[in-house]
Amino acid sequence: MNTLALKTELTHLTMSRSAFGRTPEEVLNRLRQSINGSPIPLGSFLGMRCTSMRNIGKDIRTAHYVLLYEGQALLIKLTNFLPRNRWEISTCAFM
Repeated sequence: MNTLALKTELTHLTMSRSAFGRTPEEVLNRLRQSINGSPIPLGSFLGMRCTSMRNIGKDIRTAHYVLLYEGQALLIKLTNFLPRNRWEISTCAFM
């Protein structure tokens, strides 16, 4: 499978407005909807799991999620800067 095209499309999706939300679940649901409407051939969505959540100081929180599809698994790292009260995707990677 050519992952370069998949990584390029995934990067485009994460840089769009759908990469922001008030909760991690809102961000991930928007990302899933974008993936479903894109040419990324990941197969059916199987589920998602939070693998870690931590606080960095008093103003920053991070969360790592794994999105499972038939063909791939995606590691999504989210960051929340508390004064903005907005979660955003910081990185995505295929596992």
